[in-house]
Amino acid sequence: MSFKNSLLEKIRNIDIISHPFPHIIIKNPLNSLYYEQLDKEFPNIQLFLQNKEYYENHRYNIFNEDSKNVSNLWRNFLNLHSSKSFGDNLINLFSDHLKNLYPKFLKDYNENKFIFGSSHKDFKSNKINLCMSADLAINTPLTKIIN
Repeated sequence: MSFKNSLLEKIRNIDIISHPFPHIIIKNPLNSLYYEQLDKEFPNIQLFLQNKEYYENHRYNIFNEDSKNVSNLWRNFLNLHSSKSFGDNLINLFSDHLKNLYPKFLKDYNENKFIFGSSHKDFKSNKINLCMSADLAINTPLTKIIN
């Protein structure tokens, strides 16, 4: 799978920061024109609400498996970042740290002992035991102080 327009496209193993835990900081990870198009096509709040009541200071998600109403650009972006190939790339990127911190996980992963998927519903119902899901989320603003 191509990693063009991926958040990992510009990452190299030397970009991993070990302390206080293994992580990466990616400055400007996406091509600016691609990012601008994602920004233009970001779903409106009604797609996040989906007949739910609006609350202040609340998080609303569009999970990858429920992304049928977002633009093709966003759906492709979510699918890429929810794919097994993307997960494999992440595992490979952090493999040295995983060997030290979670050796059993890495061993089991390399032996294909996981049932991979990208659906939160499948993960919660134990149909899969490793979920890689990219989702869209917003947090609503707080407009008044609550006591």
